[in-house]
Amino acid sequence: MGRQVAAKLMGEEEEERGPPRHLLELPGLNPDLTVDGYGDDDVERAREIAEAEVPLEALAGELQAYIGGCREMNLAVFLTAVAPRNLGKFEGFGLVFYGPYGTRKTITTVHILNLFKNGSDDDTVLAIGGKITEAAFKRRFSRIDVNRKLLFVGEMEDVKDAQLLISQLLTEGKYVSEIADKESSKRIITFELKGRPALFVMSNIDVPPKLADRVLIFDVRWTPEEIRDVNKRIGQELDGFKTSIEKWKRHGRAIKAYLAEFVKPAHVLSGFFTSLAERFRTDTPAWRTLVRLAQLCFAATLVNQPRRFTWEHEGKRYVLMALEDVLSVWALLKSQLTAEVSGLRQKKIKALYDVMLKEAYDENTAKSARELCTLLEAHADIKVSERTIRTYLNKLVELGVVHVLERAGPHNANLYYATKTAWESHQGN
Repeated sequence: MGRQVAAKLMGEEEEERGPPRHLLELPGLNPDLTVDGYGDDDVERAREIAEAEVPLEALAGELQAYIGGCREMNLAVFLTAVAPRNLGKFEGFGLVFYGPYGTRKTITTVHILNLFKNGSDDDTVLAIGGKITEAAFKRRFSRIDVNRKLLFVGEMEDVKDAQLLISQLLTEGKYVSEIADKESSKRIITFELKGRPALFVMSNIDVPPKLADRVLIFDVRWTPEEIRDVNKRIGQELDGFKTSIEKWKRHGRAIKAYLAEFVKPAHVLSGFFTSLAERFRTDTPAWRTLVRLAQLCFAATLVNQPRRFTWEHEGKRYVLMALEDVLSVWALLKSQLTAEVSGLRQKKIKALYDVMLKEAYDENTAKSARELCTLLEAHADIKVSERTIRTYLNKLVELGVVHVLERAGPHNANLYYATKTAWESHQGN
C-alpha cells in the first residue's frame, strides 16, 4: 500500500502540493501558433494599445488578428481570464461554451488561455478532462489550490460529474472526490480542489438547469465573415504560409506583453451596480446573473486601467471603473449578454425569441404557435412540436418578453409577438 493512501486511511492530512505535469498541459495547442514569450518590440506594441482611447477595443482587434474566428467568443474567454485579477469582488466565474463539435471552442480557448501562462511550469492555467474522475487525473494526489486560477474543462460528456465539480467550486470553493475502500469502512480522498477559479467548460450537450444557474452559457455562433476568415487561415496553414503564421503570432505576443505590463492585479471600485441592480429583472431572483455581468465589467476596467484613475493605499492597488467599461462590455458581447440578463439562456428558447423579434414583433405581425413552429425551423433549423413551442412561449410570456393576444387568430387560436427585454428597454433611458 502506498504511503499516500495509507496516510489517508489513517486519517492523516497530506501536504498541499502543486498540480501534476499533465494538468499544466493545455490540450489542442497548435505548436505553430503557440506564443511562449515576448520581446521589446512586443512591449512597444503593447504600449500603443495602452495609449488607445479604449484599450479593450484595441485588444479585441489584436485577438481577432491572432486567433481569428468568433470575435465574441474570443472576448468572452479573454475577459473571463482577466476577471481573477480583480483583488476585490471575485467569487469564481464559470463560462460554458455550448456548440457542436468542430466549432473551434477548444483551439480558441486554449490559445487565449496560454497567453496568461508564464512558462511551461506556471500553474495559472490548469486543464482537466470533461469526465471528472480519478482516471482523468492519471494518478492519486491530494490538495490543489485553484483559487483565482484558470481551469479549462474539456468537452463535457459526463454531465453529473462536471456539474458537481463546477457548482461546488463556484458555490463552496471546494471539490472533493472520494472512493470507498474495499478493506475498511473509510473513504479515500483521491483528490481535492479548493478555491474559486475561473472555469472554461466546453460542451456539446444541453447544460443542466442546476449548472446553468451558476455559469454564463455562451452559445457559439459565427458570422459569414468569421467563417471566411478561418477558412482562409486554415488554407494558409495547409499551404505552409509561414509569413502569415508569424504575423498572427506577433499579435499574440503583443497581447501577452500587454497582460504582463499593463493588466495589473488591483481592487476594482465601481459606483454603477447599485443603480443597475435597481433596474434589473424582478420577475425572478437572478442575482448570480448580475454578479456575472459585474465580473466582466470589472475585467474590462482592469484591461482599460492605463486609461483609468489608479492609486496605491497601504500597499494595495486600486482602479476606478468608468461607465465606458460597462457600456463597452455590453456593446462587445450584447447578443450573448441579452440572453443572460433577460433569462433567455436555453438555446432553443433564445432562438425562438430571436425569430419572433424579426417576424412577430407587434400586434400586426403576431403569429400562432403553429406558424412559429414553421418559422423556427426555417430560420434556425430547429424542429420541435407545436406543444413544445407552446411551452417555450409560456416561458417567454412569464419573462415578460412575449405578449399574447388571446383567441385572436384563426379558429380562436392565441397569437404571440415579441417585445424588447426589460433590460434593453432601459438602455435608452
